[in-house]
Amino acid sequence: MKYLSASRIHLFNQCPLSFYLKYKDGSGYIDDVTEYYASYGSLFHKIVEGIAKGEITYLPFALQLYDTEFPKCGIPEKNRAEYYQQGKEAIERAF
Repeated sequence: MKYLSASRIHLFNQCPLSFYLKYKDGSGYIDDVTEYYASYGSLFHKIVEGIAKGEITYLPFALQLYDTEFPKCGIPEKNRAEYYQQGKEAIERAF
């Protein structure tokens, strides 16, 4: 491993075994839960950061971006509606 990024530190804090398996033993194995949490969190933070920086100033644009990118997060079907609604409401509150 050449460096420690914020996402690697986060993975280590979430699940040291996943971190070890992905970065130390070379197997590449990583827990699916960790993957979709990271994807969902990155999407949400990207949008909220854009709002905070004034790069996203129009709520419909923020929601369109969320709608477009949300399916790529890989959230399991049983959790998808709940996560979608929570994210949408949080984005609306950010405005």
